[in-house]
Amino acid sequence: MKNIKYLSAAFLLFALIMGNSGCSSSSGNNPGHEYMPDMAHSIAYEANHLQYYRPNTWESEENLRDFYVKPMLPVKGTIPRGYTGMSLAKDPSDAMEKSDFMAGTPMNGHVPYYYDDTEEERTRAMAEITENPYPITQKGLDKGKDLYEIYCGICHGDKGEGDGYIVRDDGGKYPAQPANLVSDEFIGASEGRFYHAVMHGKNVMGGYADKLSYEERWEVIHYIRSLQAKKTGTAYDPIPDPDAAFKSKFSDLLSATSHGGGHESGHGDAHGGDHGEVSGAVNPNVMRLENVFFATGSSQLKAVSRRELNVFAEVLADSGTNVEISGHTDNVGDAASNMSLSQDRAVAVRNYLISRGINASQITAKGYGDSRPVASNSTDEGRQQNRRTEFEILRH
Repeated sequence: MKNIKYLSAAFLLFALIMGNSGCSSSSGNNPGHEYMPDMAHSIAYEANHLQYYRPNTWESEENLRDFYVKPMLPVKGTIPRGYTGMSLAKDPSDAMEKSDFMAGTPMNGHVPYYYDDTEEERTRAMAEITENPYPITQKGLDKGKDLYEIYCGICHGDKGEGDGYIVRDDGGKYPAQPANLVSDEFIGASEGRFYHAVMHGKNVMGGYADKLSYEERWEVIHYIRSLQAKKTGTAYDPIPDPDAAFKSKFSDLLSATSHGGGHESGHGDAHGGDHGEVSGAVNPNVMRLENVFFATGSSQLKAVSRRELNVFAEVLADSGTNVEISGHTDNVGDAASNMSLSQDRAVAVRNYLISRGINASQITAKGYGDSRPVASNSTDEGRQQNRRTEFEILRH
């Protein structure tokens, strides 16, 4: 009996000690703690979330609501990731080129939107935003479908007819009929009507700017357009993937070269005579970089060049192939200046590929100036063809 009393007393003493030392309320600079479940209360602020947390004892509830836990803007003087290209665009109309390819930075939700949440601004957006800046691709449509089903289908329905399960099931409990996105009204609407609704919402629908990135918003709009096309029996077909075409062409060239077509030095009988008209056989192991462009009279790569060069870097990394980058000009101007410019441009491409992780030993750069024309320099069209950047796979 005594043992039971001693054990009971010991248990009560232990419980009293744990009750006093295992748990404590927050106060002053003490965040408080508890035995379960987390041992201590977090005093961290939840970023961009307006909610008072009682154990946070650093400030009063009033101050927290007014400043510390409200959604914050980026730190002054900084540029959010995804906004870099936009900040360098002199005009919103060229923002797509600047943002898509600037230093490989993808565009995200931080790309600014220049229309306020008013009916007047909505009308302006509908009038001014008339094109989707992204091409129709199967990958984009597939992603747009997934995002549409997550964010839109519950109201607008799988087919866009405004009959999602939140309206349809159990007699329909939704307070307002969602828009029929495949109606004549919306089929005839501009892209701005959809994009403005995504950004700011409409009627009882909230905005989705914080849930979808810049590209994702346009992918959803592409998918809505595909639903409309299906409804009307018209075509809304993806364009061929330019990246896939480049990779296929590179693969064919690599295969041909591996069977004996390449050159050790890269100085093959590529195109023709000095400063002259087209002569000699075209080297079948040379491939032109069709979408690599420079500022006029300069070796500065235009931003739009980065997409193809990024794909080029990817296939070079996968294949481990050695290549020579060659620069070529037309015959306008001094031959020595043309030679220097073509060399600088070839080096600029090489440096960009190295910046994308390609081993420097894989790439050589050589300028040929105007010595290897592929077309007549007597016409604008011919001179344009002669101003080019190419690469040749070097056989090991």
